[in-house]
Amino acid sequence: MELHEISKQTALLNNDETLKSPGWSRYPCWKHSSGKSGLRMGEKAWDCYSITDEAGHFSIRVLFSELGYTGFFSITFIDYALGQMAEVHGTKMPSGNKRMLADDPAADSAVTYSDSNMTIALVRKGPKHQILITAPYLVLPNGSIGLKADMVLHEKQDAESLNMAIPIDSTGKYWCHSRKLQAMEAEGILFINHITYHLTAGRSYGTMDWIRGYWPMRGGWFSVSASGCTDKGELWRINLDGQYPEKDSDPIFSILFENRMHKLEAASFFHSDDDAGSWMISCKDGNADISIEPKSILVSYSGMKGTRASKRLIPGLFSGFFILDDGRRIDISDAYGYILETRNRW
Repeated sequence: MELHEISKQTALLNNDETLKSPGWSRYPCWKHSSGKSGLRMGEKAWDCYSITDEAGHFSIRVLFSELGYTGFFSITFIDYALGQMAEVHGTKMPSGNKRMLADDPAADSAVTYSDSNMTIALVRKGPKHQILITAPYLVLPNGSIGLKADMVLHEKQDAESLNMAIPIDSTGKYWCHSRKLQAMEAEGILFINHITYHLTAGRSYGTMDWIRGYWPMRGGWFSVSASGCTDKGELWRINLDGQYPEKDSDPIFSILFENRMHKLEAASFFHSDDDAGSWMISCKDGNADISIEPKSILVSYSGMKGTRASKRLIPGLFSGFFILDDGRRIDISDAYGYILETRNRW
């Protein structure tokens, strides 16, 4: 599927709630309000943050999602040194007929979730993204018990992002509206088993995935993401996104580098035949060739009031290269990232 760049403000949906203007943009430009129809079984929304500390060899992934009439929330700690993960998650029925998550990807917002096992608070004010979490009973891969964190991501005000409005079927009835921010500078403090840890200056960064959509009864998607920092301190992020059931078109590969959008093109994503069992990303025009060495796998399920979802999270080490629009080649070695596969039914 060929996507055209959108450069002006436009409505996301037509009056019959089909996708109006498919394409991609460097800044948020689609306008939408889910309040007109209220909650629907096929409508899904989530904000997902991933914060990585290279010096500490770990990532924390925080998910706040609404899947039709079910809310799903999780905190995942990925230990790359040990090659293991730990996760706590919960579900909740929404109150009323409105979503908690904002329809505008650039709007200020504040959402919270809490139960007996964890607390999540996501607060956004302008370019500042604050993530507060507690998981007092979470057993981490190294045996420590308890995680608490107050982390802040700093988004550059003039930074470009990858924004897309993509049809999932030929009619435009089903669609996905997304925004992906590149690696942002991170700061914050963690308490791991009551031991204080500060995110490492210059070696800590975070990403955000903002996604809203209306999906068919059975389907899903996969996403591959890695981020890092060059020797010169330049922040980058690569993404690969595709839909289930598989479409005729290849998944979409994109690069965010130093606050600018670069390549957006079709790519191949496949599993190698060697004993290492690595995954490969390859662009047909030679703009990227990346291998992924899996470190672990985490499978989780959720379901409530007619909805079911399964998630397979595979953190890994990314090595290879990608080429920017200006022809510059960026080599990466053992960068931190993950493969995420999600299947839904409602």
